[in-house]
Amino acid sequence: MTAVEFIGPVFITYDSYTDYYFICQLNVTVSGDITAMFDVALTFDGELDLSLPIKTTTTSALEVTFTADDFGQHFGQTVKYDICYVC
Repeated sequence: MTAVEFIGPVFITYDSYTDYYFICQLNVTVSGDITAMFDVALTFDGELDLSLPIKTTTTSALEVTFTADDFGQHFGQTVKYDICYVC
């Protein structure tokens, strides 16, 4: 099992408009009563776009949702993830 699972696109249709989103599921285990925070960012063709949002989550909510707005001008590029753990 990988530490990150990228789910989607999930499509939602409102009358004549279709929107989409992706879910980034973090598959990590933190032992004990430790609360960890995770910053999640997308890379496009291997490059991080710092103009797009970096989302933060904790061990109590290990899912991050990325909407169409979070992709900026990166339509048609490959979305990849790199895992970087910082203690």
